[in-house]
Amino acid sequence: MAAVTGASSGLGAEFARQLADQGYALVLIACQRELLEALAYELRRKNSTQVDVMVAVLTDPIELERIAEHITALPNLVLLVNNAGLGAGVPTKRTSTNKWA
Repeated sequence: MAAVTGASSGLGAEFARQLADQGYALVLIACQRELLEALAYELRRKNSTQVDVMVAVLTDPIELERIAEHITALPNLVLLVNNAGLGAGVPTKRTSTNKWA
């Protein structure tokens, strides 16, 4: 089993597709339920694989702890793709490192 954060679009969704093609069962994690459910449906249909969806905003410490507890309790988790992103809303070269701490 593999868990993918930021799985609702972009690289996270592509990681999930590639892992499903390789036969992994998946836990998809992101904040956009509709996109996660659509991807889960696609992967189940194409690969006949187990796909669980967890909706969470990973910048929220309580939700992050909930997700961490859930995935660390999975007995067969072998891979974590920690792809969830965070943006400060300004160009990187003008961003203080304090914004990322």
